[in-house]
Amino acid sequence: MHVSIIPDGLRRWALQNGVSYEEAYILMCERLRDYTVECFTFGVNIVSLYLSSRQNFNRTKEDIEAFCVAEKVMCSNMLPSVAKDFGAKVIIAGNVDILPHYLRDSAESLAQHTSNFKKRKLYLCLAYNPMDEIIHAFRNFNDGQDLLSLLWVPHAVDLMIRTGKGELVSRFLPLQCAGHAKLHTFDELFLDTQVKDIRRLLVTQRDSKSNKIQSVDDLISSQPE
Repeated sequence: MHVSIIPDGLRRWALQNGVSYEEAYILMCERLRDYTVECFTFGVNIVSLYLSSRQNFNRTKEDIEAFCVAEKVMCSNMLPSVAKDFGAKVIIAGNVDILPHYLRDSAESLAQHTSNFKKRKLYLCLAYNPMDEIIHAFRNFNDGQDLLSLLWVPHAVDLMIRTGKGELVSRFLPLQCAGHAKLHTFDELFLDTQVKDIRRLLVTQRDSKSNKIQSVDDLISSQPE
């Protein structure tokens, strides 16, 4: 099963609760770590986290620094033990060239140190944009290859979780979600959701489908010629 998470509503939550953006983003990273642990414990083998879009880097310098510093802490301090405990290979998906050096170095170091883990996969989507993902695939395409296997995240999504009353995928993994993924939206902002909410969704998803498409290759092969 491939679960993707859009943690929407962080800035709204910070304003409503009288905390700084920096604090809210740190809490977001801690909660995402806990949700990742819940997913892996449940038996999910692929998790994708939407940490930032390329468009997020058009925000103010202060806001960009707030989420980038939090994500750096996540890569350096929160995820290494999770990856080790679950044998999860961490893969960076996005435009790493526009990340501040401290976040890029931390993310790439985490990916390098987990590169030999094979049991599960954890995709960290940083400065992500789907058009950039497609361009990346075309640039690396050679005759005989499956183009979709060259995407940053080459796996069909089974369950996409979004918070904050959003009903759209916000350009997150659109090809991977096409025709297959179940989108569940919470009315609550991300930091008002809890681990038990994620567990309930995982149980529902497991019980509702007996046959899962686990990769983009399977998705393509299932289509009529």
